[in-house]
Amino acid sequence: GGGDAGESSPGTDDDAANASEASMPASKGARRSKHHSPWTLTESEALVDGVESCAGCRWTVIKKLGLESLERRTAMDLKDKWRN
Repeated sequence: GGGDAGESSPGTDDDAANASEASMPASKGARRSKHHSPWTLTESEALVDGVESCAGCRWTVIKKLGLESLERRTAMDLKDKWRN
Protein backbone atom coordinates (compact mmCIF):
# COMPACT_ATOMS: atom_id res chain seq x y z
CA GLY A 1 0.00 0.00 0.00
CA GLY A 2 1.36 3.64 0.07
CA GLY A 3 -0.03 6.18 2.55
CA ASP A 4 -0.63 9.08 0.18
CA ALA A 5 -4.41 8.82 -0.03
CA GLY A 6 -5.27 11.79 2.18
CA GLU A 7 -2.59 14.12 0.91
CA SER A 8 -3.64 17.48 -0.47
CA SER A 9 -1.33 19.47 -2.68
CA PRO A 10 0.03 22.61 -1.01
CA GLY A 11 -0.80 26.02 -2.39
CA THR A 12 -4.40 25.27 -3.34
CA ASP A 13 -6.57 27.59 -1.30
CA ASP A 14 -9.58 27.18 -3.57
CA ASP A 15 -11.62 25.63 -0.78
CA ALA A 16 -11.18 28.68 1.43
CA ALA A 17 -12.16 31.08 -1.33
CA ASN A 18 -15.20 29.06 -2.30
CA ALA A 19 -16.34 28.75 1.27
CA SER A 20 -16.14 32.49 1.94
CA GLU A 21 -18.02 33.29 -1.25
CA ALA A 22 -20.70 30.71 -0.53
CA SER A 23 -21.29 32.12 2.95
CA MET A 24 -22.15 35.52 1.52
CA PRO A 25 -25.86 36.33 1.09
CA ALA A 26 -27.16 35.97 -2.44
CA SER A 27 -28.86 39.35 -2.59
CA LYS A 28 -26.49 42.27 -2.79
CA GLY A 29 -28.61 44.44 -0.52
CA ALA A 30 -28.26 42.05 2.39
CA ARG A 31 -24.49 42.14 2.46
CA ARG A 32 -23.42 42.62 6.06
CA SER A 33 -19.68 43.14 6.31
CA LYS A 34 -18.04 44.78 9.29
CA HIS A 35 -16.48 48.18 8.71
CA HIS A 36 -17.32 48.18 5.04
CA SER A 37 -16.12 51.47 3.67
CA PRO A 38 -16.78 52.66 0.13
CA TRP A 39 -13.83 52.77 -2.23
CA THR A 40 -12.06 56.09 -2.49
CA LEU A 41 -10.88 57.54 -5.78
CA THR A 42 -7.29 56.96 -4.69
CA GLU A 43 -7.95 53.31 -3.99
CA SER A 44 -9.73 52.85 -7.31
CA GLU A 45 -6.87 54.47 -9.19
CA ALA A 46 -4.35 52.30 -7.37
CA LEU A 47 -6.38 49.24 -8.33
CA VAL A 48 -6.39 50.29 -11.99
CA ASP A 49 -2.63 50.93 -11.85
CA GLY A 50 -2.04 47.55 -10.28
CA VAL A 51 -4.10 45.75 -12.91
CA GLU A 52 -2.42 47.61 -15.75
CA SER A 53 1.13 47.14 -14.48
CA CYS A 54 0.49 43.45 -14.01
CA ALA A 55 -2.02 42.74 -16.75
CA GLY A 56 -4.07 39.64 -16.16
CA CYS A 57 -2.25 38.51 -13.06
CA ARG A 58 -3.84 37.27 -9.85
CA TRP A 59 -5.39 39.67 -7.35
CA THR A 60 -3.07 38.34 -4.66
CA VAL A 61 -0.11 39.42 -6.81
CA ILE A 62 -1.50 42.94 -7.16
CA LYS A 63 -2.02 42.98 -3.40
CA LYS A 64 1.64 42.05 -2.95
CA LEU A 65 2.76 45.03 -5.02
CA GLY A 66 2.42 46.85 -1.71
CA LEU A 67 0.35 49.75 -3.00
CA GLU A 68 -0.31 51.93 0.02
CA SER A 69 -3.83 52.78 -1.06
CA LEU A 70 -4.79 49.13 -1.21
CA GLU A 71 -3.29 48.29 2.18
CA ARG A 72 -6.68 47.69 3.84
CA ARG A 73 -8.28 45.92 0.88
CA THR A 74 -8.17 42.16 0.48
CA ALA A 75 -7.60 40.36 -2.80
CA MET A 76 -11.31 39.54 -2.71
CA ASP A 77 -12.09 43.25 -2.41
CA LEU A 78 -9.99 43.98 -5.47
CA LYS A 79 -11.76 41.32 -7.48
CA ASP A 80 -15.21 42.51 -6.44
CA LYS A 81 -14.39 46.14 -7.12
CA TRP A 82 -12.95 45.32 -10.54
CA ARG A 83 -16.07 43.42 -11.55
CA ASN A 84 -18.47 46.18 -10.45
